[in-house]
Amino acid sequence: MLKLINMNIYAGLADVVVIIHFLYALTIIVGLILIYIGKYIKWHFVKNATFRIIHLVMIMIVAFESVFHIECPLTYIEYKLLSLAKMHYQNTPFIAGFINKILFWNLPNEFFDILYIALAIFILLSFFIVPIDFKK
Repeated sequence: MLKLINMNIYAGLADVVVIIHFLYALTIIVGLILIYIGKYIKWHFVKNATFRIIHLVMIMIVAFESVFHIECPLTYIEYKLLSLAKMHYQNTPFIAGFINKILFWNLPNEFFDILYIALAIFILLSFFIVPIDFKK
């Protein structure tokens, strides 16, 4: 009985990690879109230095991990928790399984290297196209 409770706790924690992982990826993508749209709509927050630097660092971490074949810590934690819950990532509950399908595509590693580097370049270019306002 106690073992079953522990397995459920590990599965629940794995779900939380998947959601955090998804939100991290979503922040990178939506942040980039908002920066470029915000330039034309004149949203001031897209020129915020803290937001922009954190956004850049987020994609640089992902690109670095991908290029140097370093497993994402969130992926590692999720798989470890699923292992402790005696589950496989392909057999996760509905929401976590759906998010995993969004996050993990069955494509060659080189595809992701190119994707993450391209995103990093677009984010770096945004510093020139939509300059940071250091006055505030």
